[in-house]
Amino acid sequence: VDNWWDVHALFSPIEAASVGVFLTFVVAAWLRALTAQAFREVILQTMRATATNFVIIIGAFFPVVSMTDLPAQLVSILTSLPVGEVGVLFLIILAYIFSARC
Repeated sequence: VDNWWDVHALFSPIEAASVGVFLTFVVAAWLRALTAQAFREVILQTMRATATNFVIIIGAFFPVVSMTDLPAQLVSILTSLPVGEVGVLFLIILAYIFSARC
């Protein structure tokens, strides 16, 4: 490696993101800034951002979906489930896992 700061030689972009998340977690734990409430808020913000990206991607690749009432119905179904916000997150993760295997 010519330059020690050249992360392209050390990590792929996905690996670099993982390292960044891990180091942020370590620093937050070291500074004792990672409370249960803060962790919950971070998870919820991540869910909102992921859901937004997911809707944008679906709308971009499947214009028919964005022209129908399907996104609103999907949100209604997910928010009416008795699993809570974290349960919805796990359902979305399971959907990603099973869709990646297809």
